[in-house]
Amino acid sequence: MKEENQKDLIIIGAGINGLSAGLAYALNNDMSQKRVLIVDKNHISGGYVTSYSRKGFDFDTCQMSSNVSDILDYFGIELEWKEFKRDFIKIFKAVQGQDSVKTIALFSGKDDFEKQLIQMYPEDAVSLRKFFDYSSAMFYELYHLKYAPKFADMLKMLFQCPKVIKNAPVDFAKYYKKFNIKDPEINLIFQVFSSFCGLPNNRIAALLTVGVMYSLLEKAYRPGGLFIELPQKMEQRYLELGGELRLKTEVAKIIVEKGQAKGICLKDGTAYYSDNILSTIDVKKTIGSLVGADIINQLDSHYAARIENVEMSTSAFAVNLGLDDELPELPQFRCGYALLTSGNDAFMKNFSAFENNEFVLSESCFHLGLSCPPVIKGRKPVLSIQAIPSPMMDWKTLRDTDRDGYLREKNRTAEIIIGIVEKYLIPNLKKHIAVLDISTPATYARYSGSVSGSIYDMASVPENFGRNRVPVNTPVSGLLLPKFAHGVFGAMNSGLQAIDILMDGKIMHGNSRFGQN
Repeated sequence: MKEENQKDLIIIGAGINGLSAGLAYALNNDMSQKRVLIVDKNHISGGYVTSYSRKGFDFDTCQMSSNVSDILDYFGIELEWKEFKRDFIKIFKAVQGQDSVKTIALFSGKDDFEKQLIQMYPEDAVSLRKFFDYSSAMFYELYHLKYAPKFADMLKMLFQCPKVIKNAPVDFAKYYKKFNIKDPEINLIFQVFSSFCGLPNNRIAALLTVGVMYSLLEKAYRPGGLFIELPQKMEQRYLELGGELRLKTEVAKIIVEKGQAKGICLKDGTAYYSDNILSTIDVKKTIGSLVGADIINQLDSHYAARIENVEMSTSAFAVNLGLDDELPELPQFRCGYALLTSGNDAFMKNFSAFENNEFVLSESCFHLGLSCPPVIKGRKPVLSIQAIPSPMMDWKTLRDTDRDGYLREKNRTAEIIIGIVEKYLIPNLKKHIAVLDISTPATYARYSGSVSGSIYDMASVPENFGRNRVPVNTPVSGLLLPKFAHGVFGAMNSGLQAIDILMDGKIMHGNSRFGQN
């Protein structure tokens, strides 16, 4: 075995999760003595947090992040940010029978947001105050959690985190119902935060919706330029610290001997060796393909069954448009995130169809996320539209066996989505499209390696969140799956958490969240 092929840590996946783990390891070890290697099958780092170009138009794959300033400070990374405040979230709700929308413009900032909703829905003011007071207190209880609590920690949690413990097994719809909020439109507003994780209110863990909401209310922002600047800065810092990175490098197998991780074998036959492996990619691919179901079954049949049955998150259908200079400015989209929906229950209807591997999006039933980043000098205007949830259906089969049919079907679907946006928000939009780029669930499956094209990895249902989440440590000694939560902060925190485990609490002291006391 060549000495340069022996590593102290190997990380599979150069997304935000993997880069964070690599940075944390490099910061806490002497890189002249230790070797950490990140490998990724794609040609750039960043995973789902990136940007790409088509014919001179730049598109982001991420729209908004919660506060990660403490983590970036820890990494020693400076990045210019554009913060969203009164341009936080806009909901465009179609008015039935008319080609118009009701606009709900939401403010960021905890106090501003809470005051705004109470003023907008005065008949529910008392109930909303109770909801906000309770939810805010529950959110801050999260800072007292340990990711692998010992007996003494669990006793403390009984006193420090009573609301978290009580509501851990509850979905958001059941949690929300306790406050007796009447106006169904308020439920739609909270659905926005749930849909950031690809789930309806009646399926998502209540703790996650509350966590996403208050994290974004604390701070919601995006890089001053393209989103790819974030992983680029992380990659640069990681390499400066002495870390190694191999892109366009696909792993074929995780080497396991007598229940211990020993390294990885690449598709080109090259092997790298280490007793510590972090896999940040799709959990089913890691365990079922890279390790092998037979090996996991021998080590822990219960764990193997759990991975086999774990519910994965939804995929998406995305339409990215490069717009010509003749289209008037779009001030209605100058916000962190926009939603165009056919009604209060649109997401639930689409999700119910998704669970049956059906896609029911139509002119009468739609839930579309929109992003129109600020135009930067020298860059052209773009509009990105996402239909979530989207199932795999026949997308992969069509792409692999009938390329012409695949192109026809994805263009037909994109035509419906563009038509909806044109009807309600941007008249004559089709005339101003200079570039059309479409991503289907098959696109996401090819990009990430996830069989289902999942864009949020494991679904954050109560049965698979918090203490019920698949643990970081696996039955294979030395193989870790860092999976804290979704989003930029969640991915960063996952990487830090895994290195904290490897380094006996040196970084996070066993806490669930980075930076907590």
